[in-house]
Amino acid sequence: MKPKKRIVFLAYSISGGGLESQIAALTDIFAAFDPAIELLLWNDDVGFNTRMPIINLEKKFGKNTFLSKIRKYLFIKNYIKRNNVEILIDQRHKTKPWLEVFLSNFVLNIQTFSAVHSSDLDAYGFKNKYLIKHIYNKHKHIVCVSNCIADKIKKEFPFLKNVHQIYNVYEKKAKKQMEPNHFDFKYILFSGRVNGKEKQVDKLIESYANSNVHQSNIHLVLLGWDEKSYHLHELAKSLNLEKLVHFLPFQSNIDVYYKNAMFTVLCSKFEGLPMTLIESLANQTPVISFDCPCGPSEIVENNVNGLLVENQNFDELTIALANLATDAEKLSFFKSNALKSVEKFSPVEILKAWTTLIHIEK
Repeated sequence: MKPKKRIVFLAYSISGGGLESQIAALTDIFAAFDPAIELLLWNDDVGFNTRMPIINLEKKFGKNTFLSKIRKYLFIKNYIKRNNVEILIDQRHKTKPWLEVFLSNFVLNIQTFSAVHSSDLDAYGFKNKYLIKHIYNKHKHIVCVSNCIADKIKKEFPFLKNVHQIYNVYEKKAKKQMEPNHFDFKYILFSGRVNGKEKQVDKLIESYANSNVHQSNIHLVLLGWDEKSYHLHELAKSLNLEKLVHFLPFQSNIDVYYKNAMFTVLCSKFEGLPMTLIESLANQTPVISFDCPCGPSEIVENNVNGLLVENQNFDELTIALANLATDAEKLSFFKSNALKSVEKFSPVEILKAWTTLIHIEK
């Protein structure tokens, strides 16, 4: 049997929202595959669990001053050389194209598989078309989390040849006694960065108000609140919904919130592969989502496990909320199809796709 290739992961953070939880999940399944793989973590920002050993660069070199950044880059370069690393799995966004050109050619100049988690390609270095071929040079592979993103890159940048697609992974947590969520009412769930402009939670609250489901004592629970979300409190108050719209921070026992919801809703401007839809369906809870770029249409099968709503059509979203909240038969049908619909995101399937792509064996 051939020896495994030396691999290292690189990421900014594993704390916060869906992107960071996904990095933690992917590193976790790779750690089970090969315990020798390590994660180079740029910031001292660990909120999600992973079995992968972490080299915390901020603890080593301090916060992001100019000098500490130089030390981090030198450490990464020397780490790759000292450990004979052959493959880098890069989970960073890339908002500074000129810096990425330098890194690709002088620091991360080995075979690299760069993940693209969003259809907002500017966040991954695609803003400057002249520099793209130098950022994603002959050593670089682009791994998109949805077919939609991969197709978009291939169409807009046909000169890039190493463009692949592998879905995000969802690993169902081991069964244990679920903590209660303490709600004694029916509710619709949103889970994500409540203050993120692309999530359009303000318009979701308005659609919820216009749907009149609150008149049947069906509440709206928003998971992902932080201190920047106070304007949404004021919006709910202005609509006389302050007792029906609930703002909670991210929860460690999030499965129980999915499990007890009537359904989960997403009305983003754009996504990559929205994990909240996968997590909801894995808990056998149906979903309603805009058919936005990118990802929902690869998760939601309309009228099978949920509803796909015309992109950015809030009138249609309002109608969908009202109809599904009052249709017990349809909810039950969607629920029966939910779990099977997310089997393609299982750790077994995703690890198989990754190991095939980078040509490594157990």
